[in-house]
Amino acid sequence: MTHVLTFFEVMEIRELLSFKIASLTKSKLFFNNVKEQNRTDALKEDIKLSIQEIEDLKDILIYSGM
Repeated sequence: MTHVLTFFEVMEIRELLSFKIASLTKSKLFFNNVKEQNRTDALKEDIKLSIQEIEDLKDILIYSGM
């Protein structure tokens, strides 16, 4: 099912997508520098969640026809 998004909705989703990609990049960089186990577990979870959110946002744009 295709949903039509307005121009402003598409721009908001793209902005959020850019933010999520930057956040994922930062988490991956921090992951290499963190030595504490409980911190790396939190970063692994954040990375996993960010990847899923990025895929979801991409899917929204694809299925909306944008």
